[in-house]
Amino acid sequence: MPIQTNVIAIINKLRTMFTFSTPESAAFWFDAFNWLLFAGAFAVAIATYGVIQTGAAKDRFADERTSANEAETRRAIADAEIAKEGTARANERAAKLEKEAETARLETERLKGTVAWRTLTPKEAESLERALAKSPGSVNLRYTDGDPEALYLAIQIANVLTKAKWQVAPGAMKPAGTLLFGVAIPNTLAAATLRQAFAAANFHFGGDDIPQNGVAFNVSTIDGAPMLFIGSRQPPAFQ
Repeated sequence: MPIQTNVIAIINKLRTMFTFSTPESAAFWFDAFNWLLFAGAFAVAIATYGVIQTGAAKDRFADERTSANEAETRRAIADAEIAKEGTARANERAAKLEKEAETARLETERLKGTVAWRTLTPKEAESLERALAKSPGSVNLRYTDGDPEALYLAIQIANVLTKAKWQVAPGAMKPAGTLLFGVAIPNTLAAATLRQAFAAANFHFGGDDIPQNGVAFNVSTIDGAPMLFIGSRQPPAFQ
């Protein structure tokens, strides 16, 4: 009985509250709705704050991403400028080295031309032999004593003369009081045939008189034959 009475009392109280038939039930529901409104407003405020924070975070992320992209772009531009500058310097250095190498090559060729010994090319030797062979004769071939370069050229000319059927009397000579350069053939009647042959072969020679006095070594002589003198190589400054 007491349990049944309590249940009936609770039911009656709930009925009273949900029926809005009493001031107590009306006050209860007023307070309940106010709390619900407050809770809803609080939830809206929390949601709004979250949205604002999320937007701010997105903005910060976007700003950071933009800053990172700008920084990366600046670094790429700087790297490209450095690479470009490095390439320009490398090209400039290569051009400078190439120019220096070309200058060195030209200087080497100049020095080679300066110190190179006189040599008859096959064409020159053939042309000279053909001209000499038209009128074979005799010649006293002389070269500057103590000058291996003059001896080298004298040997070449002696070989050509021999092939052209000329009689050759060689010997080293050091003219007194002078130093002769180049090839000299005296402008005499006896040397006319020799001069004509060398001129026909376009072989450069001089016509100055050759001093007859001086020191001679291992000389053989053909009487009446003209002299062909092989002097020292002309210095570069006078060539």
